[in-house]
Order: sequence, then C-alpha cells, then structure tokens
Amino acid sequence: MEFVDYQDRFSWARLERDEGGILLCTLNTDGDTLTINSFWKTVHREIGDFFYALASDRETRAIILTGTGDNFIEPPPAFTREQAEENHFHSSESWDVISREANALIMRHLEIPVPMIGVLNGPAPYHAELAVMCDVVLAADDSYVSDAVHFLVGNVPGDGVHVIWNALLGPNRARYFLITGEKIYADEARRLGVVHEVMPASELLERAYEHARMLTQTISPSVLRIVRTAHGTHFTHPRAPYMGETSIAYHRERAIGGVGLTILGGVGVHASAGNPYALAEADVPNYRALADAAEPYG
Repeated sequence: MEFVDYQDRFSWARLERDEGGILLCTLNTDGDTLTINSFWKTVHREIGDFFYALASDRETRAIILTGTGDNFIEPPPAFTREQAEENHFHSSESWDVISREANALIMRHLEIPVPMIGVLNGPAPYHAELAVMCDVVLAADDSYVSDAVHFLVGNVPGDGVHVIWNALLGPNRARYFLITGEKIYADEARRLGVVHEVMPASELLERAYEHARMLTQTISPSVLRIVRTAHGTHFTHPRAPYMGETSIAYHRERAIGGVGLTILGGVGVHASAGNPYALAEADVPNYRALADAAEPYG
C-alpha cells in the first residue's frame, strides 16, 4: 500500500510524511480535539483498518501519534449510573461488532512493524493506550491518563484496557485504576513507567521528531522492525517470559498463517560479520530461537 492510497481516507486522522519516512498522525475532529462522538461513531469502527494501512506502507520508517488542541481526546460528559443504564441498548449482534473492532484496535496497533512515538498533547480520559502502547511516550506536563468510559458508566472495562493497563501498571494498581476512574497525571505516569518524558506541550513535537530522526537515521530498518515486533509480544502474551517459549510459539503460529515475520531479518543481521547494526542475543533474548521457529514457514 502506498501513502496516496490512504492519506485522505480517514477524516479523523491528519497524515503528513516527510522525506525521511517519518509519518505524523494527528487525531482530530474537524481540525480540533477528537470528540467522544467522533470516536465512538467513526474512529472505533475504522481504526483497525487505519493501523493496517500504516503497517502496509513500507516507505514509512517511524510514526508519531498525537492529538489536537488541549486534549489528546475530548473528556466524556458526566453520566449518572441511571443515565448510563438507559443508554445500554446494545444487542448481542452489536456487541459482536464492538468486540471485533476493539480487538483490531489493539492487535493492529501492535502489528505495525516500525517504531511508534506516542505524544500525549493533553489529558487522555479514555483510550490513552493508543499513545502509551507506543515505543516512546512523551507527555505534556498538564496531561493525565484515565479510563472514564467503562466501569464508571456501567460497562465492563474492555477494548483491551484490561490487558494493556494490567501489563503497564501491574494487576493491583490496574484494578484500582479501572474501577475508580483514577487520573494518573504526567509526573506520576513517568514514575510508573507509563510515559517516558514529560515537558511543556509546546516542546512535544520537536522532541518527538528528535527521537524519530535518531531512530530512522542511525538504526537499520530491519533492526527497527525486529525490535518493534519482539517487544510487542509482551502485550499479546503478558504472562510470557521476555521473548520466551510462549512468545516464540506465537510468532511460529503467525508464520504458519502466512502473516510474514519481519523478525526473520534477524538471521541476516546476526550473520553479517562487522555489521554495525548486528544484534546479539543480549539485545533481543531468544531472537535466534524465534527466527529458527518461524523460518520453515516463510
């Protein structure tokens, strides 16, 4: 897939790519902060296809994902429990659609084979995982993450938040976070390892491009793809040892299914004597076993 094939396809994502292959994705509703109405009516349905398009374009070397205005996503309206229950009109058929969309939101994000830089330009009161699942996460000093659209309005925390926040915060803190709607502000999020750098909002994009240029100009594309793929298995198998047997089995299954493994580039990278980009087992533990497991299938 080429950039022109999807550049203007998603009305809620403004896409700009520079000559170095750095793609800036800015979430928005009509040029302003992404609204909750837009998210549920359009973004939730289309975001799996959006991430698939990003993953399919081999000219993209790194991705910066951010929001517009003072918030990453617009805060939801306040609901009483009674109002929330009145809105529970979903049928079994509609829940099936929602669950498939939610699965695509998480899995296709993780299947993007290039480094991603998440930029929380402001508060993310729900679906902050869009940013915090990225490899580098920057946050405005007045931002926070929360989950205000599930349990607090009568829904079971879903859309993958129960997986992602357990992996990031640990089970006890994640439980509290999801059932209380706790707001974790930027400095605390950094202390917890949820975000990596905190700064004024005005400095975020410049810093994001610094990271992206460092990655794309000094690291080979094959190594970037290997590391991105390897680290994503922590979310798909949160109980697995780091690149251990369960993760290897996961990628073997993907190879059998014909998905194609960018990780196999590790064989060539490792074998090139004197290659400045060469990986060692210490860099990505068990990556040799991972490559060997998948190699017969593709």
